[in-house]
Amino acid sequence: MSSKSTNEDDLLTSHNYDGIQEYDNPMPGWWTFIFITTVVWAVVYFVGINMDFLPEYEDDLRVEMAIQKELDERAVKELPPVNADMLAEALANSDTVLNGASVFATNCAACHGAQGQGTIGPNLTDNAWLTGDGELENLHTVVASGTANGMPGWAAILSQDDLVAVVAFVKSIRGTSPPNPKAAEGAEAGANKDG
Repeated sequence: MSSKSTNEDDLLTSHNYDGIQEYDNPMPGWWTFIFITTVVWAVVYFVGINMDFLPEYEDDLRVEMAIQKELDERAVKELPPVNADMLAEALANSDTVLNGASVFATNCAACHGAQGQGTIGPNLTDNAWLTGDGELENLHTVVASGTANGMPGWAAILSQDDLVAVVAFVKSIRGTSPPNPKAAEGAEAGANKDG
């Protein structure tokens, strides 16, 4: 028992702070390895960045953004063009109209009201249209491109599926009677057509 006490006494450092002493335990080997590795990496990184051996963040970002842009452009080219048949099929599909209602509530209701009754934007439930004639292809053009009187174009923000769905929803609420509708603005649909 006295030999154990002697060995512990040998491990004590000579430092003494207010009667407190510490053991002279070496750092674990893995801590030492990690410390040496980080110091070596810091030197390599510093030299690599300053001597242009390693790419900088901005360079990596520029490359990745170019790749993403190319992928986005390719995806847009592979999309089928929106036409009257696609829009009519979307209008006939209740799931698509339901998705359009969700997209409308998120993006359009602030200006057109929760039920399309109009607030700062026009009433979408009546038969009058400020732009176009309310037909599906014209509605898609207005939603995608926006209008000169303040409505933004949504083609850059919404996916093609969401654009088609919201057009189907807007067409589906035409002729409904929401509470407190905004007064009709624009020309009656079909008013300028012959016969």
